[in-house]
Order: sequence, then structure tokens, then C-alpha cells
Amino acid sequence: MGAVDFEELEDAAQAARERAGLNPIDPVPEIVGVLEQLGLLVLVRPLGPGGPQGIYVRRPRFAAVLLNGSDYLPRFRFSGAHELGHHERKHYEVHVDLDFNGRDRKEQEANAFAASFLAPRRALFERVGRLPKARLSPEQVLQLAADFIVSYEFMVYRLHNVGLLQGYQHRDELKAAKATVLTDELREMRPAERWRMPADFIGRALNAYGSYDISLGRLAELLEREVAAVSTALASHDYLHPEDATP
Repeated sequence: MGAVDFEELEDAAQAARERAGLNPIDPVPEIVGVLEQLGLLVLVRPLGPGGPQGIYVRRPRFAAVLLNGSDYLPRFRFSGAHELGHHERKHYEVHVDLDFNGRDRKEQEANAFAASFLAPRRALFERVGRLPKARLSPEQVLQLAADFIVSYEFMVYRLHNVGLLQGYQHRDELKAAKATVLTDELREMRPAERWRMPADFIGRALNAYGSYDISLGRLAELLEREVAAVSTALASHDYLHPEDATP
């Protein structure tokens, strides 16, 4: 087998979007409905943080996808698009996806298809073209991620892969800025009349959590916030440890 043909996968993803009646530059709406529109039987079950993120099954009379309802929304949407990639690429054997880091060609194709399906290259070029002509900031990447309902890290890699970042250094700078962006969001969770916790304190607490030096409960205690609220904020940026996800 040769190298993965990313141009072909971009075209295949756009063809699937057209069949689903999606605007070529708009974010994908509720993913389950889109998969059903494309002929898949979709089941959603709470499989827990250690369970598979998605399963694709093909039978003579139907094709079905099982998605992990315990996953936070950006990962859930990516799982759906990934399993659609298996279907569209005719990977008809059963696929049980515990994560999306496999080096198998079929998994790479499904990943590339999912990225193109959720955040089309044309859509990204149009949106970034409206921004000031400068290096993209973490805040701009965060807004793009929110617009397309994907994780911050997904958007960093996608922008890099379509050529909208200035090399690997810029990509790595944006990846490293994830905790900083999350710090700003957590600061705004406190009511306006209350004092704002210092950003450097929040940043240190987040880094300690990311390094497994403190638990989620301890992080929430340090930030003087409810565990559920902190968990939601962390998950929205793909910063929540899998074992801390609520089943």
C-alpha cells in the first residue's frame, strides 16, 4: 500500500457532506442525525471513560455505529465522523476504536476523513482569511474550535495540516498555550462582583493537574469552584483526564 492520499480523503469527505445536505463551509450539526442521514444505524450507549469510543459494524443489510455517550462532545463528534470514515472508505470488517492513535492505514484514513468532514479545508481558509493578517493566536484558534465544535488540540493540528500555521514551531506554541487559554476561561467562571483569581495561580494549578500531581477534586478546591463546572471546562479543551470523565 502507498501513502495515505489526503487530497482524495478531503474530496470524499466533501462528497459525503453534500449527500447529507450540508453546506460545504458550515460546521456539522448534531452528528448522530448526520450519520443517520447517510444511511447508518446509530446507537449511543454510556460505555465509560475506559470503553471504546466507537465501533463500526457492516452486515449484508445494514451498517451500524455504536458511539460512547460518556465522551465529551468534541470527542463524541470526532468518533462519529471517524466511524463514518470507515464506512465511506469501505473498511467493512468490524472496527473497535479504543483511541484514534493507530498507525494502521485504515485508521489513518478514517482520522483524515473525520478531520476533513468536521472542519473542511475550504471553510478554514475562508474563516482564517477574514482574520487580521498575522500569526493565529491561541484565542483565535479557540474560537475556531468552538465554531466547529471540536477540541482546541484538534483545531491546532487541523490548521497545521492544511497549511494555515507557520511551521511546526507555531503548532507547538499553540499546543503549549492550551493551559493558558483554559486559565482565561476559568477566571471568567467567577461572578463579576467577586475578585478574580490570579492567572499565574490558575495556570500552576492546571499544570499540576495535567502532570497528575493533583486530583480533579483538589484542582476544583484550589480554584474554589464546583467539580462539575471545572470538569466541563477541562473537557471542552481536551484537558480532562479520561479517568475523570463522568460515565
